[in-house]
Amino acid sequence: GGSATQLVSSVSTYDKQAFIWIKQVSVDTAFPYTFTVILKESNGTTISTTTSASTTANGVASAIATWANGLADFTATSIGSVVKITRDSGTTFDIVVSDTFGSQASSVFKGSTDEMADLPKSFPYKDTIVKIDGVNRTDTNAYWVKYDGNQWVEWRDPNMLSSIDADSMPHQLTRNSDFTFTLQPVVWEDIMVGDEDSQTIPEFIGNPIRDLFFVGGRFGILTANGISLSEQGEFQNFFRTTVLSLLDDSAISTYIDSSSSVGLEYAVELQSSIVIFGDKKQFALDASKPITPSSISIQPISGFEINKNVKPISSGDSVFFLVSKSGYSSLMEMNKTTISMNIRANDVSSHVPNYISSDIMQIVSSQRDNVVFLRSRSEKDTIYVYKHYGTETEKMQMAWSKWQFGMNIKSIFVFDKNLYLFGLRYDSAVPLEEFTFVNVWNDSHVWIDETYWVDGEVLATPSFELLDIDSYNNDALFEDLGMVRYNSSIELSQWSLSDKNDKKELRGSLLMKTIQVSSADDSNFYLVVEDKERNTSRLIPSVYTVNRKPFISGNSKNMRLSIVSNDGDGFQINSISIEGQYNVRSRRT
Repeated sequence: GGSATQLVSSVSTYDKQAFIWIKQVSVDTAFPYTFTVILKESNGTTISTTTSASTTANGVASAIATWANGLADFTATSIGSVVKITRDSGTTFDIVVSDTFGSQASSVFKGSTDEMADLPKSFPYKDTIVKIDGVNRTDTNAYWVKYDGNQWVEWRDPNMLSSIDADSMPHQLTRNSDFTFTLQPVVWEDIMVGDEDSQTIPEFIGNPIRDLFFVGGRFGILTANGISLSEQGEFQNFFRTTVLSLLDDSAISTYIDSSSSVGLEYAVELQSSIVIFGDKKQFALDASKPITPSSISIQPISGFEINKNVKPISSGDSVFFLVSKSGYSSLMEMNKTTISMNIRANDVSSHVPNYISSDIMQIVSSQRDNVVFLRSRSEKDTIYVYKHYGTETEKMQMAWSKWQFGMNIKSIFVFDKNLYLFGLRYDSAVPLEEFTFVNVWNDSHVWIDETYWVDGEVLATPSFELLDIDSYNNDALFEDLGMVRYNSSIELSQWSLSDKNDKKELRGSLLMKTIQVSSADDSNFYLVVEDKERNTSRLIPSVYTVNRKPFISGNSKNMRLSIVSNDGDGFQINSISIEGQYNVRSRRT
């Protein structure tokens, strides 16, 4: 989302020189071909005229060069049968060449010509650029050629902007052999053929880049209005390699059509497609078959108003993204099944409404452990945790929780089975609001420190910490890694019954009677039973929940059940069963 990328180029004088090619002459001295050359100002005024009737092509070319060299402000050379005429001041001029063989014995070009036949196959002036205007071709596109010393090759308009400004483009981070890293600009390919009319100009030229992705052997760049795909297999080239035909592996640049105003934000891989997230609408780029300029397909698939501050993530066969609602957030899951069923995406936080902060700013996931982590802007010490179990079509279990740390968390990421947190530890006795954040820069404007201060005293410096996602009671592991032991708790959502057909909560009273908790053998916790109406609570040790059914009593709307571990040992819950009594008027179930 930085500054827009621009093209740059140097100025050429390709059209300030004229070339005359003497194709053939009459060897009959009694009836020679006569060649006439007229130099004119751009307004049509004649500068000078000459004729030659030599019986050799080289002789005609030499005579014309001698004549032009005798004119003020002109320089000419002849090599073989080709004459090159240059105006020393650089002022433009016109040239007309004719011959008595119906003007078929000579050819003249100054910057452009009608067809390739006007150019000699063997040309003495290397790097000469000529525009073929295309009037004798089946299409109307002009193209350009340059003589490389051996042959005429397809080339570009020398005056067009042809180089990508690498400083405003994505950079590459390379790991070195000594495990250090080097950040440097990428060497992007220049425009090599065509002009602004015939060449594919990437959509990111002049528009800020929003996201990057890879698909079908191509490097993709997303802007607010469309996408640009590199040449297949050539990640640094976003231009066509020929304008004479449209190749299947050519670079692609396209807008994304929508009936409403949509600003594109992110591109995320989902199985055999790329989901392109707009602020109000989502699209799918089909990658199930080779992507070519003529077959590329981008179709709208949903219309969610996403949280633009958080990039959606791909995890396994699903994509998770956030939708902002009034005062809270909803985590949505999209996969091939939801798209094909026209559901588009499932709200996996619907059973805990108002639970997730409205200002989530980062999502990461552990596909290995089926966990998604969310980091909030306002709750600086909190990570929201969503753990799920099941298949793409059906979730067997979904659970939400919060992990709170005594630190200001600046970033999180998952690697292998660990959650890494980058942040600043602080004294938990001091309210977080009393801390002042300070950036410290050196003379070269390089970030060297990040600290928290209270009353002028430094309390912390940034550091990384890691947390084993699936380890809950492994003392040796904690000691070996120097990991912090955390208290943990689970609050169960309100127990209610619903109609399976219309999914509405049934009317009536639901009384809770007993509860049974199945857990791992070494789990250590308390079951906390609170009655909000009576303002009472009691603790049931975990040992009394094993193969037992502790009695609880109260209306489900007033009861709050929690599982708490305050000694850092943690717990692993396998299942929870609740027994109750449901009353509908005078009828009991």
